Amino acid sequence: MKENVFRLHLDPEADFPEYPTPNSPDHKTKIIDKNVNAYKDDYGDIKVNVDESDAKVYEIFTDKISLRIDKETSKMSLYDKEKSKLLWEEAEPLQHEKGKTVQTLKTKDDEYFYGGGQQNGYYSHKGESINIKIGGGWDAGAASSPVPFYLSTEGYGVMRNTFKPGKYDFKETATFEHDENRFDAYYFVADTIPKTINEYTELTGKPALLPEFSFYLGHADCFNGKHNGHGDQRTLLEDGVDYLNRYVDNDMPLGWFLPNDGYSCGYGGLDNLEKFVDKANEKGVEAGLWTQSDLKPNPDLPEDDPLRRDLDGEVKAGIRGVKTDVAWVGHGYSMALDATRQAAEGLQKEENSNGARPFIISLDGWAGTQRYASLWSGDQYGGNWEYIRMHIPTYIGAGLSGNPNVGSDMDGIFGGDKTVQTRDFQWKAFTPIQIDMDGWASGGDDYSKEKNPWNYGEPYTSINRMYLKMKSEMMPYIYSNAAESSETSMPMIRGMMLAYPDDPYTYGTQTQYQYMWGPNLLVAPVYKESENDAGIRNNIYLPDKDQVWIDYFTGEQYKGGAVIDQFDAPLWKTPVFVKNGAIIPMAPENNSINQLDGSENRIFDVYPSGKSDFTLYEDDGKSVAYKDGKNISTKITSEEADGKAVITVNEAKGQGYKGMVKERGTEFFINTRQHPDNVTVQSGDKEIELKAVKSEKEYEEGENVYFYNESPDLNKYATKGSEFEKKEIITAPKLQVKVGKTDVTKTAVTLTVDGYNNNQEKEIVDEQVPDIPEKLGADQENVTDQEIKLNWEKVAGAHVTYDLKIDGVIHRNVFDTESKKRTILYPC
Repeated sequence: MKENVFRLHLDPEADFPEYPTPNSPDHKTKIIDKNVNAYKDDYGDIKVNVDESDAKVYEIFTDKISLRIDKETSKMSLYDKEKSKLLWEEAEPLQHEKGKTVQTLKTKDDEYFYGGGQQNGYYSHKGESINIKIGGGWDAGAASSPVPFYLSTEGYGVMRNTFKPGKYDFKETATFEHDENRFDAYYFVADTIPKTINEYTELTGKPALLPEFSFYLGHADCFNGKHNGHGDQRTLLEDGVDYLNRYVDNDMPLGWFLPNDGYSCGYGGLDNLEKFVDKANEKGVEAGLWTQSDLKPNPDLPEDDPLRRDLDGEVKAGIRGVKTDVAWVGHGYSMALDATRQAAEGLQKEENSNGARPFIISLDGWAGTQRYASLWSGDQYGGNWEYIRMHIPTYIGAGLSGNPNVGSDMDGIFGGDKTVQTRDFQWKAFTPIQIDMDGWASGGDDYSKEKNPWNYGEPYTSINRMYLKMKSEMMPYIYSNAAESSETSMPMIRGMMLAYPDDPYTYGTQTQYQYMWGPNLLVAPVYKESENDAGIRNNIYLPDKDQVWIDYFTGEQYKGGAVIDQFDAPLWKTPVFVKNGAIIPMAPENNSINQLDGSENRIFDVYPSGKSDFTLYEDDGKSVAYKDGKNISTKITSEEADGKAVITVNEAKGQGYKGMVKERGTEFFINTRQHPDNVTVQSGDKEIELKAVKSEKEYEEGENVYFYNESPDLNKYATKGSEFEKKEIITAPKLQVKVGKTDVTKTAVTLTVDGYNNNQEKEIVDEQVPDIPEKLGADQENVTDQEIKLNWEKVAGAHVTYDLKIDGVIHRNVFDTESKKRTILYPC
């Protein structure tokens, strides 16, 4: 295939089929997206050598890798020739017996494993076993979308080319089995985890770049016919439109709306559906449909029967999204892969939609699903903290398995709780797909657990709105990361090992409840009830001792290379840290992408530190024209040194796209704790004369102006008259600069800030305070396998804190000396 990619195929029948047999003859979709001939076109003929001269082993090798087979035992081993490194070796020869084939490998003490698809509740599998099969429910331990692919930190990955279920056991002696007589696997050798994932998706297909509206909140429920839960009769053009208007009336961002459940609730015929789509589009919202019983109309069913479906007709009526639920994909494997392809192709057909970009939400995925669909984690009960805890590693694991497009229901489909829901809205504002899956949490006249952001009143409504608005304003950052994921398979939700591969602390489960959202934001959701009640989040790992991390909401700065405990996280706040040096493209306030027409100012939230850059990606956000190069990319650079920060927005490069607006203004939000000495802007070869203004209002109304905002308040969208409206969420000062319109394809805009300083004053160290508290220790009865309670003598003086080193890792703010003499440490 390539110098570093090969296929190992053993078939007792000696048939050696090019593709695995699907589970039904009518399943036409293949796992492999790039066949041998396509690899040959890209990489030419690969010289493969066979050496039989050694008395003990056969060697099959390229310039980069070597597969060695023991002549006596048939056990195999794989080497990276460039690094002279053993990647894996078999503990037992390949076995095929009782309808299954098994590969057994030795593992190393410091070797970690990821992959296996969307495994609910897990992503780091060392010492564990996972099922590569459909079924088992939707809670932790279930595989909501398994994938027969895993990767090792030793520098390789493996995909079993099969539609049969399996089980991977990552114990010291690891076994990898599937329920079939043949053994067919692709091996990828790469020196980083992202490169290994990219090799896998080169073979099975790059992840879909979803339409931009999909990254906004969506709502799904029954709005035509008898409601499945409440039992009332509904009509789409009244009840469906009314519910859409409730989002508008509550000033809540909403990107898409699914008005049927596909089981007992339909849409009243294609004419009715088209009228609803028009109403939704008027509100800036795209419409989709839930599940599918048939792709073409069943003539034996009445036209208004919810089970009479017509995908082509529905797309012509204007729908732009499909949720392929259990009725369509529930058998998984080749069935589910085939169904998602049909859904995507139906949405994309030129005669149906003029080439609309498909938005598919699916479950029970397999290798190749990433080409067509985002993943949904299944039906779970909300209202409990396990729901949040489980989903954090679930999302990370899906990305490590080649699908960055993940989502789930907001506070579950069943049950519900005001606090859990709000915590769920907070952290999922920093994830791809969010679904208000309504109508199943309560029944009859009980509407107390409706799935929408305003259901529980204040302060929950205001907090949920704040995070949804934040996500919509960050859409240029999110969409740029989505484009990178589609091109390179680097996930949007990134396990810490992806960003910090040289840090061994990131490889196991110690950091499984936090992640990087793109390259610049670290998110650590509140997922424990006890910590929520205390208004804190413990055990947040900030990597890299040379990196400064900035609390997004307060501007407080933290030195990396340590775990921080008792981080302030009241109800309104989920811990989000900005990497110093970050550049975050932003958009103006909006409630859907369709409220923006591309003429808005480009906005860049910048945290200058040393040298950094970010590439903003833009296309039409709704068609497949981007595949033909119809897009633009803009590189933004930041350089900070010696009290000066220089930020440059370079000319946009690329072919452009339909509807593109070239004349656009530019805004900078520069995070700096010092009022600048001088602010200048160069637009192309022209220096722009800037005017200093003294208020936010003057800034908003002006052009070519700047404003030093000493106390920006992030609480901008609270419900009028609510108690939460009085809450100030003051972050660190920002220099706001607005520059008039220019042709972004021809003109670079450079901002220079003299007298720049965003350094926080250092802590004062009291030399009189002892380095170690007196009588620090733990009573034996206070040491369990779950916690260690430490005691020490209270230290005199205010604001005394100590750090604790555990297994070589510093833990900060562990000892709360002002209020108590004891802390509880929970082992990871």
